Amino acid sequence: MVATEPAAAITVAGIARRCGVSVGAFYARFPSRDALFTYAAARVRRDKLDRWQHAVVSRDWADLDIDTAADAIVQLLWGLTRSDEFDLSVRLGRILDDPKGHTAFCDSVLSVLEEAVVECPALTNSGSLRPWAVRVGIGVIMTSAVRPGLACSIVPDPTLGEELVHLLRAYLGGPTPTPQSAAGT
Repeated sequence: MVATEPAAAITVAGIARRCGVSVGAFYARFPSRDALFTYAAARVRRDKLDRWQHAVVSRDWADLDIDTAADAIVQLLWGLTRSDEFDLSVRLGRILDDPKGHTAFCDSVLSVLEEAVVECPALTNSGSLRPWAVRVGIGVIMTSAVRPGLACSIVPDPTLGEELVHLLRAYLGGPTPTPQSAAGT
């Protein structure tokens, strides 16, 4: 319902009808519609973060060079922002007027990825890794992967993916993008 209807059109009666329960049964579990939305938002974020942590930790970061690490990070973040859970988290945050909840979720996502990248031997042994830049770079990529104003509509342009990899590589301490790739931005 959150994905297909305006927030004002979602009522407790409509939710109960859609779930096949009585309104009384709804109120036995939740004191209000917004309480259900708050619960749903927290659960979606928690479940997505658990899967995200597994996806990052299951990747072997030990032997990745800067180029491969940058590409892997962009792919992971695009996968995250394309997910239904990410979209639902954004929509519920808007309904609840709770941007802090989604921001905290994104911060958790960045922290998990930052920890994995900062511990990557190929990057730390290069001597050029700047830990503060890793977080900023990953945040820039995460923000850039989502078209402004739309929760998870990825810009369908492979050039954007290449540019994000070049940009992140620069943040990770690798060589700056070549003039050819920079010209496309």
